Amino acid sequence: MHAVGDPSLLSGLHHLPQDATRSATLPDGSQLPIIGVGTIQMNGFNIPDVYLVDGVTVNLISVGRLATNHNISCCFYSNRCRLVMLGDGTRVGEAVLDDDGVYGLRFLQVPA
Repeated sequence: MHAVGDPSLLSGLHHLPQDATRSATLPDGSQLPIIGVGTIQMNGFNIPDVYLVDGVTVNLISVGRLATNHNISCCFYSNRCRLVMLGDGTRVGEAVLDDDGVYGLRFLQVPA
């Protein structure tokens, strides 16, 4: 699941009905409510189907979802990650390993 906590990051935001009981499960087993879905379109990023999750403090992009839904492969190296289309190898994204051990996206263009 792709998730953000800041609604200003999403264009075309569709809020879920309040009676909808969708939630995101964190690694510790706790759950946070999903309150909407939209697309990130800004500064080199185009990422569809991103959930707005109440209480999320970092932005999360799912490698598995990129592979399954968009045919994107992620190649991890010692200090970076390159994201490419499986069909033709076109580079669609890149991430750099930060000091805290997390790969931070520099850009990502998910094809429609």
